[in-house]
Amino acid sequence: MAQKKATRFSQEPIAKLGKARDFAEWNRRFEDLKHTINLRISPRDIQPLLNAGAENDQLLTWLAFVVLDSAGLSPKLMENRKDLAKLATDMDDIVRRTTRIVSDPRSDGRFWLALEGELPWDQVPKSGVIEARVLEHMRAFARLIRDRGELLGRDSTLLRKIVRKRSLRNLIAYVVSSTNRNFDAEIAYLLAAAHIAARLEKQFTADQIKKFRQRHIATPSNPRKNNLRIPSALPAAGLETSFAARQPFRRKTFGERIAQACAKS
Repeated sequence: MAQKKATRFSQEPIAKLGKARDFAEWNRRFEDLKHTINLRISPRDIQPLLNAGAENDQLLTWLAFVVLDSAGLSPKLMENRKDLAKLATDMDDIVRRTTRIVSDPRSDGRFWLALEGELPWDQVPKSGVIEARVLEHMRAFARLIRDRGELLGRDSTLLRKIVRKRSLRNLIAYVVSSTNRNFDAEIAYLLAAAHIAARLEKQFTADQIKKFRQRHIATPSNPRKNNLRIPSALPAAGLETSFAARQPFRRKTFGERIAQACAKS
């Protein structure tokens, strides 16, 4: 007996991304960004963090993620939304044209056989009746595609909030956990320099960093025991991050987040 095909999203497509040319290109650009930031930042600003226990490469990595997240959502998300909207519109157009054509009795050869030949008229079906059910399924499919595009747009609003906060939260969390201190002013200086290196206009102040830290970072009782570590392999761009005071910090893979969402559903 044939096994029923799984409907859940599998890890296999995500695993293939790690071998894709786009992934390798993203990693190359990410390392270039880290190098550019490293050339721009002042040793005076970063040295206090290094002296307190932070690592240079990890600081550069989190700074680079903050810069990337400052650019907002991946353009591919909005491209997909436009593709879905266009597909739904095209399908609606196809259904209208199909309905018009199949509703014309002259589109059925039996009509012509009855008109010009000897086929009895009672053997000629009413035009459009046989096709009506298929056309209704096509309309339902077009509605499904349109709804999916609208939901993707709605989800993008939530994603913007996540992207806006995640890497900054992770940078501050790493500094707190690795140094057992806050370094709000130094983080603000480093962030400003990192954005200048990427030719982005964005200002940061020590007071902003302090307020953000107090609102979003749950400082552990002994941060040194929860030292934040960067995974050996860089994750793909746009992956979600979170800070857990009692667990080693890392970015969840895209596949892990999808699996978690499927489990909840």
